[in-house]
Amino acid sequence: NYIVLFLGSSMKNVLILNILLGYTYSDLGPCHPVIPVHVDICRWPIQMYINFYTDDLGQTCSWVNRYLNYTYDGQIQIAEQYLRFVYGEPTITAVYAQYVDKGHYEYIGVRNGKFVSLHVYFLLFDPPNLDIHYVCTSDPDFKNGKGTGSVYIESIYPDGPEEGQATINRVLRLSGFDPSELIRINNKCNCSIIPDHFGTGKCPNMNNKGSNSTNTKIWDEC
Repeated sequence: NYIVLFLGSSMKNVLILNILLGYTYSDLGPCHPVIPVHVDICRWPIQMYINFYTDDLGQTCSWVNRYLNYTYDGQIQIAEQYLRFVYGEPTITAVYAQYVDKGHYEYIGVRNGKFVSLHVYFLLFDPPNLDIHYVCTSDPDFKNGKGTGSVYIESIYPDGPEEGQATINRVLRLSGFDPSELIRINNKCNCSIIPDHFGTGKCPNMNNKGSNSTNTKIWDEC
C-alpha cells in the first residue's frame, strides 16, 4: 500500500509519495560534492532492474518502471515506480522529480508527517545499459547521516553486466563513494512480481512482448 499526495501550485504541483524515509533511506545523509552528468529525458522511459544499492533491506526482485510525467502547469518530471520485495513483503515506491540543474533533480518525501526535500544526482546515464544515481538531502533531520546517501545502480539485466563493474567502480570513486558498500540485489528470473512484458532478452522464462505501459509518453521534441 502507498499514499500519493498532491501539493499546491506553490510547490510546483509535485506528486509526493509517503515513502517512509527512515526505513527506505536509512543510509541517507547530507549531500557531498559529486560529478553529475547530463540526463537525456528522451531516453528516460524504460523498465530496468535495480542491481545494486547501498543498504541491505533484504531486497529481492527489485525493478523500476521509468516514465515522464506531465504536470498541469507544463512541467516535465522524470518519474519512477519501484516494485520489489523487502524482507518478503511486496513494496511499491513512486517518485516524481523536478529538474534543478545538469544531472540534478529534486523530489519530496514524507517522514513523520513532515515534507523532506531529496536531491538526486546522476553519476552515469546510459540507459538501457547502466545508470547510477545518488540520493541525499540537506534536511537537518539527516545531519548525522553518513553523507553518502543512497546509491542506485540500474540496468536491463537481472544481475547487471559483469563488464560494467569497472565502470561502476570508477564512477563511484570519482564522486567519493566506496564501491565495497554496495549490496547486490537478488533478481532471479522467476520473480513473480516482475511483469511478463518487462522486455526482451533479460530472463528466458518471460515472454518478449515489450512494455505496453500507458504511463509512458515520449516528449514531443524527442
